[in-house]
Amino acid sequence: MLFVVPNFGGIAPRFADRLLDPAQSSFTTNLKPGNGDLRGFRSLARVDELTPALIYRRVIKFFKTGTDDYTYFKSEDVNASALKSPLAQDAFDRIYYTEAGSTNLRVTTWDILDAGGTSVPAGIGAPPAAPTVTPPGGGTPDPRAYVYTFQTPYGSESAPSPPTIATGDLAGTWVISGFSPRPSHVDTINIYRSASGQQSSGNYYRVGSIPAASTSFNDSMAADLVPLQLPLDSTDNYPPLAGIQGLTQHSSGAFAAFKDRTVYFSRPYLPHAWPPDFAYPVGDLIVGIAAILNYIVVLTKGNPYILAGDTPSAMAIVKVPDIEPCTSQRSIVVMSNACYFASPNGLCRISQMGLDRPTNPLLTREEFASYNPDVILAASYGSYYIAFYEGSRGFAVALPPYEPIQFVPLDRYAAVTGLDTDMRTGDLMVTQGSTVSLFDTQLDNRFPTTWRSKEFIHTKPINLGAVQILFKPIEDPADAEAHDALLDAMADYNDARWADGPLDGFDMYPINGDLGVHAPVDPILAGLPPIQPIGGEPLYNLLGLFVTVATHFTLIADGVVRYAKVINDELVHSMPEGYKATRFYTEVSGSARVQRIVVAETRRECRNA
Repeated sequence: MLFVVPNFGGIAPRFADRLLDPAQSSFTTNLKPGNGDLRGFRSLARVDELTPALIYRRVIKFFKTGTDDYTYFKSEDVNASALKSPLAQDAFDRIYYTEAGSTNLRVTTWDILDAGGTSVPAGIGAPPAAPTVTPPGGGTPDPRAYVYTFQTPYGSESAPSPPTIATGDLAGTWVISGFSPRPSHVDTINIYRSASGQQSSGNYYRVGSIPAASTSFNDSMAADLVPLQLPLDSTDNYPPLAGIQGLTQHSSGAFAAFKDRTVYFSRPYLPHAWPPDFAYPVGDLIVGIAAILNYIVVLTKGNPYILAGDTPSAMAIVKVPDIEPCTSQRSIVVMSNACYFASPNGLCRISQMGLDRPTNPLLTREEFASYNPDVILAASYGSYYIAFYEGSRGFAVALPPYEPIQFVPLDRYAAVTGLDTDMRTGDLMVTQGSTVSLFDTQLDNRFPTTWRSKEFIHTKPINLGAVQILFKPIEDPADAEAHDALLDAMADYNDARWADGPLDGFDMYPINGDLGVHAPVDPILAGLPPIQPIGGEPLYNLLGLFVTVATHFTLIADGVVRYAKVINDELVHSMPEGYKATRFYTEVSGSARVQRIVVAETRRECRNA
């Protein structure tokens, strides 16, 4: 009788240990699932130390347009959000963000952010006071209307002031004054007037701009030139509502954010302008939002909603019938045109196919509760959903279509305060206070992994007396080169020893493993003699020996550890006799890439498996 572990997967606590598939684990930590080998995620590689040294919860990487230079938006607010300007060729390289403590949507530039400078409100309130218009007397009477707007150095323009209507000489000079006090981030006042003969109806056209410190403007533009000027296009450029959060970008180029029960949109490509009509209330308090395709997924304390449409002025609201409350805003991750989030029932996914629960085949609601879904913070890493719920505890979910669904706990990370994905490289950045490190970097060592098998049950008591473990060849090129040199030296010794004479252990080869004088010994083999127990071989086993890899193997039979040994080769190893059991677990731990485990009653069964 034998039991085989053909490959290594994650846990499935939904099922009893005896009901697991042979590749599923009854207990594991830090396994990197996907390719079938027992392999751990790699350790963190530190890349940056942030200043000042604070406990950062969001660290979002932004590249300077057209370069590889980068800087960080960093915040102590776990739910802070930040986006680059939606303009592909933004001359200012602007960055917009929301965070606790800032009542308004803020804007800065890459250069200012990199230098540690300040930000300003993204929006500009409309001037509350109508302008004072002093018309010229005499001449041909001309009724007209004037308004004015505020403008920032970034070219962002406010909604217009209330109009002032006056009648005066068509060809004279009109004096416009009485401007409202300007916000500190405004540097320009734009003056607009209606076409000749129109009062408050029709379009307004820009007839001039003055520095914000100016107190008046003289308008003498000829009436036939006015319709050729820039028309007023900021009628709906109202500032975003104070306290919005969860900034994301819709496919139309509009920004979206939420407050309480309502999702708000900006005008497309104008993040400073949030028309009051671009607001969509839903039926419960919103926890977070996400953009996929031309949808905004709205996750609440009850049912999810979907806002669908190509333009923020015409979004349809669809209520998802399932009650799936989102437990944590930072659990929301967009991957492969789907929105993933934590709910009390497990990890949920909303896509074009609707709502489903990818982890339900592996965990029940009760088991998922042990991972503290209320405080999960997560990010994407390739096809993995990586989450932490305590400073040193987390989990990884391998997601279809590239991986079969698998769930693995993580426990080798200390004091994790933030997770963010590098949007250029896909690297996962792990923040620990003010230290930024890369997750599972190719240049670092793999974490040790512990993996326990399903419960193998035999109807009659048996004694499992042999074990064989197969390893993956060494990954590191330098280690592989050294390993090849070692095997070459072993092969040379075997050839020389074979030509030297009989191989029996009682004639010319002592059973204590002494090499004697029968074959030349390469210095690389110093300290590594071929061991020859009674009945063994005096030659090196070139197929079985992997001296640079090792794993700790344990056999548990009816709840008792019956065998525990560090194994560093692919030989068949004998295990103790003198007991019989019906329920068995195998367990391996270490950093080696294990590919297969066979346990059997006899050595022959192992070799033939």
